[in-house]
Amino acid sequence: SNTNNDNNNNDNSASLSGVNVAVLLAGTNDLPEYAGVTNDASTKIVQSIIGLHQLCVSRGGIRHTVAVGIPPSAYQQYHPPAATLANNINEQLHHYCQQQQQQQQQ
Repeated sequence: SNTNNDNNNNDNSASLSGVNVAVLLAGTNDLPEYAGVTNDASTKIVQSIIGLHQLCVSRGGIRHTVAVGIPPSAYQQYHPPAATLANNINEQLHHYCQQQQQQQQQ
């Protein structure tokens, strides 16, 4: 295994050579912080995930990203604002992915 332990290396793209797919997991850790705070919370979280996607493609040389939505959880069951936030995030991610697929097919 070739590992680079040089913490001063700022060229992150070099460490991603040979990677074709990145899996981006929507953050369940964001739910407690943002649930019920504002109506814009889902948009803020989705924009962060989209930013990661764009970074992977533009600077990391990764050909494809896979967005994984937030799954249901016990936390969401007992905190309805968290469930609402998770659903909003998942819907927005789904919409973004559909738009991206349509653009690639054109």
